[in-house]
Amino acid sequence: MSHGHDPLASRLNNRHKVWALIPVKDFRLAKSRLRGVLQADECSALASNMARDVVAALAESASVHGVTLLGGAPEIEGLARELGCAYLEEYDDAGLSANLNMAARQLSAEDVDTLVVIPSDLPLLRPPDIDALLARIETGLCVCAANRDGGTNALVISPPDAIQFHYGMHSAQRHVEAGQAAGLLSKKIDEPAFAVDIDTPDDLIWLCQQAVASHTADFLDHTGLRTKILQAAEVLTA
Repeated sequence: MSHGHDPLASRLNNRHKVWALIPVKDFRLAKSRLRGVLQADECSALASNMARDVVAALAESASVHGVTLLGGAPEIEGLARELGCAYLEEYDDAGLSANLNMAARQLSAEDVDTLVVIPSDLPLLRPPDIDALLARIETGLCVCAANRDGGTNALVISPPDAIQFHYGMHSAQRHVEAGQAAGLLSKKIDEPAFAVDIDTPDDLIWLCQQAVASHTADFLDHTGLRTKILQAAEVLTA
């Protein structure tokens, strides 16, 4: 896949094969907590555009060799094909953590040395954010926690299947503890780019206040949603 500004030499000199995994929820069911602010089709379009932004950041990173989308809907498989990503079909009703465990085992079997798990709702992510995160780990495990609930908004692990994943509220700390129990050098780090995922109306207002070029920004502007959401927020705080 395309690596944007990444010189070929820098990729060839990387000691480890680094692969990114993005779990993507069915767009038709995504962002249900925003249904009071957005229509169902707007939630789906928002989720799709945010996923495009995350893929773009990873694809253009100088540190990442490839990207796999993990999902269970034809639209996600189609998006992977369109964006030049690999696609891995999840098991129905297995849950996020179990599906990530399956994916990690498969990628490890394919000679991936380091796995980066990133959610699909970090639309402000940029390639330097990925590179900075990966520069902080050689082996072992590191996580970036979500500000809202201590969930895991980025996880880097080497080897990919060294632990069982434990996603959900406060999972960042659980992942650190699982890494330590497995004998890995494990740490939780503060990288602001990974702190806010877009899940609640307050998150959406915050996103609309940011001036960063992206697929998501174009969607918010072209639909008029940015103006509508910010005006509604002003009324509530007046």
